Amino acid sequence: AFGMRVRRYFIGFGPTLWSVKRGHTEYGIAALPFGGFCDIAGMTAVDELVATKDLGDETWAALAAREAPGWLRRVTDAVFHLPIAVPSVAIGLGLVISFNSSPIGGTMWLVILAHTVLVLAFAFSAVSAALDRLDPAYKQAAESLGAGSVRVLLQVTLPLLLPALGAAAGLAIALSMGELGATVMVYPPTWKTLPATIFGLTDRGEVFEAAACTTLLLLATLVALLVVGRIRGRAAVR
Repeated sequence: AFGMRVRRYFIGFGPTLWSVKRGHTEYGIAALPFGGFCDIAGMTAVDELVATKDLGDETWAALAAREAPGWLRRVTDAVFHLPIAVPSVAIGLGLVISFNSSPIGGTMWLVILAHTVLVLAFAFSAVSAALDRLDPAYKQAAESLGAGSVRVLLQVTLPLLLPALGAAAGLAIALSMGELGATVMVYPPTWKTLPATIFGLTDRGEVFEAAACTTLLLLATLVALLVVGRIRGRAAVR
């Protein structure tokens, strides 16, 4: 749909369980069947770093899914929604088993990965719905003026998706800030989130300290959502 060549399109994270190459694209399934990733040709290292940081894997997965065969698109949609049906504690346990011997095992990066997996379903849905509503005339007009596929993606498609990305970011922040089940399974002793801290304080009977941390969590979440909402509003005006 966007003229982008996808080199690798995998469902899940971790070690590869199965893969097959069709044309220029390698399709595969990884050990942990939650979410996924894709490798898009034509992106420079800087582009990939900025895109991964600001937009998240769910955006690229939604874009790549439009180029995938129909059966794989349906499987991808189902897999990205699996974390909603699975208890977050089970997701945390799966991450511990999969990455226990890896460099990120027992570090804060495993907590970040757990939160990413849990919010992927909601962000993926928002971006996919926005992609379905995009007018192809914008892409066709850019291509008629000589824009390449990467330039169309970065300067036409992604700016049009900014309102949806803002909504996905707000939802992801709200869900991540209050996540506890998977975090309890994976957080290291030297680094814990506010919900984990609140849980520990409450378990020890320190209710006033827990209440203070809860207030701090609410304020931090409110500020983050206000910032995202402001950015989303500016994007919608453009």
